[in-house]
Amino acid sequence: MRKLTLISRGDNDDANPEALVVNRNRFSYKIAQLFLPDSNVRIIWDVFIFLVIWYNSVITPIRIFIMSGHDSTPQALISLDVVFDFVFVADTILRFYRPYVDGNTGQIVMDQQLIRSKYMGSFTLYINAIACIPIIKLPISLLLSANQQTS
Repeated sequence: MRKLTLISRGDNDDANPEALVVNRNRFSYKIAQLFLPDSNVRIIWDVFIFLVIWYNSVITPIRIFIMSGHDSTPQALISLDVVFDFVFVADTILRFYRPYVDGNTGQIVMDQQLIRSKYMGSFTLYINAIACIPIIKLPISLLLSANQQTS
């Protein structure tokens, strides 16, 4: 684990690029501390993401196949879809900062460079990137009426 030296940001630190890098590292370190593998925040976030995925896997097929005969989708479902799209984007970004347990050593890796390189080289990044695409706006949604696509 890398030792992080924190510098307090003063009024004239904007001109100092080293202070900016340290402050970015401090932000990354705070997120990493918040999302440690066994922390309550991480567990709650992971359960929330699971529920969002479950919602999308159940409601999207219902909207495409069952509600296709209706003139429009309820505004509440459309709003929820938009919120969940942003949740998937936030989760994808957070994955660049979330520590993980190294399979070889069993230790928690908090080095931001190692976390990013592992995530960039994983299949999970591609799955998360696809999850960020708003499904209801894809060509598969041609089964929906024109009102549902533009809503």
